[in-house]
Amino acid sequence: PLTEIVFATFNAEGYQIEALQKHLFTLISERLNFRDLLKESIISGAENKLEENKEENYRFQIVNLNDEIGLIRELEYTRLIVDLNPIANIYTQIAGISAGIPQINLSESEYVTHLQNGYILSDLSEFSKAGHYFLDTLEHWNQALIHSIDKIRQNTGNQFVQKWERWLEEAKSEQ
Repeated sequence: PLTEIVFATFNAEGYQIEALQKHLFTLISERLNFRDLLKESIISGAENKLEENKEENYRFQIVNLNDEIGLIRELEYTRLIVDLNPIANIYTQIAGISAGIPQINLSESEYVTHLQNGYILSDLSEFSKAGHYFLDTLEHWNQALIHSIDKIRQNTGNQFVQKWERWLEEAKSEQ
C-alpha cells in the first residue's frame, strides 16, 4: 500500500515532539511490526554500500509545522485530517474545507458536520470506524468534498455577510 501517516504538530517544542515520538514508537512496538511499516531502505551518501550505511524510511513521520504555509503544503497530499483536540483547530478546519479534505474530530463545529464533510467521534473507540468511512471507498470521500464546497459557499460573499448580520442581531437580543 502507498498509505503514509503524517503526525503533524503546530509550533511544538522539542520535548513535545520527543514525547510524541516515544509514545508512537511504544504503540507501534506493542501492536505492530516495524518491518511492516517500512517504506524503503536506501543507502545513505556513504562511499561503501554496507548494511550499516542503510537508512530506513517508514510509512509514518512526525512533522512540526511552524506556519500556515507549511500546513497548506502538507495538505496537498492529505486524504484525511484527524484533529483529536477537545476543540479542533479552526485554521486547520478551514484549510481542510478549502482543500476538500474530510476531517475526524471530537466535537462538531460550524465548519465540520458529522457524516457530511467530517466524522464527529462520540468516543475514541469509533476512530477505526471513522477512518474506514472515508478511506475504504471514494463514495464518502467525494460526498465530503461536495459538502466542503457547500461550506465554502456558506462562508463567502453575501451569505457570509448575512451570517454575520444574524450573529450581531442575536448578540444584541441577548443583551
